[in-house]
Amino acid sequence: MSFNYTKFDNLNTERIVEPVNLIFKGHSWYLYAYCRTRADFRTFRVSRIMNLKTLKERYLPREEALVKKNNLSLWMNNLITDTET
Repeated sequence: MSFNYTKFDNLNTERIVEPVNLIFKGHSWYLYAYCRTRADFRTFRVSRIMNLKTLKERYLPREEALVKKNNLSLWMNNLITDTET
């Protein structure tokens, strides 16, 4: 996938990613993916994604994605909220 991403500081970047998981945390959706632009795994807030394009290219899931995907539960458990999700 490719998309334009606006960070919290309003900096716009173009990203090419290999999606791993879609997560709902708090009141927002997040895309967890391997970012080819940054050569690392990243979490993207879906509401900040614009001009999303599906690429024709195919990819195999990265082995380290399985380990990092398991770490997502730690990230999600660190959320303190007084509302049900």
